[in-house]
Amino acid sequence: MSLLILIFGPPSIGKDTQADVLVRKCGFIKFQMSDLLRSLNSQVVDRIIASGDLVPARYVYKALLNSVDIISAALVSHPGVIITGFPRKTEDVDVMDKVLDLLSSRYGVYPKLVAFKLDGDYESILKRVRGRLVCPVCGAVYNVFTHPPKNDRLCDKDGAKLVRRIDDRTIDVFNKRWEEYKAQERILYVRLKDIVSAIYDIDATRAIKEIADDILRILKDEFGIKCIEK
Repeated sequence: MSLLILIFGPPSIGKDTQADVLVRKCGFIKFQMSDLLRSLNSQVVDRIIASGDLVPARYVYKALLNSVDIISAALVSHPGVIITGFPRKTEDVDVMDKVLDLLSSRYGVYPKLVAFKLDGDYESILKRVRGRLVCPVCGAVYNVFTHPPKNDRLCDKDGAKLVRRIDDRTIDVFNKRWEEYKAQERILYVRLKDIVSAIYDIDATRAIKEIADDILRILKDEFGIKCIEK
């Protein structure tokens, strides 16, 4: 049985950074919720994301529905699938429940749903926001403070010039995203526990490797996932 892993938490906590480690070391396939939403090519959704507001559940469901064929195939052919930046609100949990039903009824796929909740304090995360850069070509994420590229502002993978994400460009947008998440955090956690096999709380204020080592250990000890040691 493969794993369907949700990595969620406050904005800019390092969800995609950790997911990229799992992709590289464990052979998982990653889906970034914000990319799935942008693939809808909806001006309404793009404006919501840029403003820092939460995207309504109907768009979230449509984005996942558009990718469910690929997700189901990846669950069959790989040890697991990761969705980052999801869920962000309680309605997203209902969306995930519908997707699980669809995976089982339409595709005969029954993944074990596991969640990792990354957490950290406001000041630590704000520092990451100020240093975060992304590759517009491959989507790789860097940080000038904690995970800089080898060459100044150029992607290690394809040499493209790194840019700041649209939703990172103002502190007001970050603050809005932070407040939206914190307002939902407790009830989201409780609601998510109803549908997952397990939720693991991870202190994400530490070094990238320390965080990754904790997640890798859990995957190995609890689920028998074999990952490369490098």
